[in-house]
Amino acid sequence: MIKYILIDFDNTLLDFDKASSEILKSVFEDNGFIYNKEMHAKFLEVNDDFWNAHEEGKITVEYIRQNRFKVFFEKIGVKINNNVDVEQIFRNGVSKSLIKIDGADEILRYLSDKYQVYIVSNGVAFTQYNRIEKTGWNKYFSGIFLSEEVGFQKPFKEFFNYCFEKIGSFDKEDYIIIGDSINSDIQGGNNVGIKTCLFNKKQISEFPKETNFNYKVNNLLEIKNIL
Repeated sequence: MIKYILIDFDNTLLDFDKASSEILKSVFEDNGFIYNKEMHAKFLEVNDDFWNAHEEGKITVEYIRQNRFKVFFEKIGVKINNNVDVEQIFRNGVSKSLIKIDGADEILRYLSDKYQVYIVSNGVAFTQYNRIEKTGWNKYFSGIFLSEEVGFQKPFKEFFNYCFEKIGSFDKEDYIIIGDSINSDIQGGNNVGIKTCLFNKKQISEFPKETNFNYKVNNLLEIKNIL
């Protein structure tokens, strides 16, 4: 019987993709460049590649900070003024962004009335705490688990075991994880044997054969049909 909800943050509750598009558009325009959909798609591709490598334990968050924009600019053939710290501007922008996924407020109210809800995120601690506070969502969460503080990231078992220990239950039947990432959320849930619910934000119709999840929703309010 489900008692505890582990829920991802970026692209599950807050829309990182939309936020990143607005921030980078501003950076490019300030430097005399036009930022278009193709460039944003390339940024998301580069960013996802870096974070996937991090989730596999191959690189650190600091490595991402130091290199993702270098790789991105090289791929799109753009040179930004060396005096412009795009990474810092980008992180500052993300920390202030509060673009909510449709239905996020309602589903958090619904879930927190029935279960204990915990944030589980690989995002930077300062950024995540800042945004959670500004959304006013603190009242919905029984706890917040961030990889930077845990010492391990999703999908590693150690991350989840830390959560189980702090929550006080190691009974896998008590848990379900909800998130948009197959690599970190769904694989993480599979690694420790808890139920998984994929938030199919990008409306993917075909998944790799090895993908294994218990539930799939295309919008957050469909979660009411499961829990």
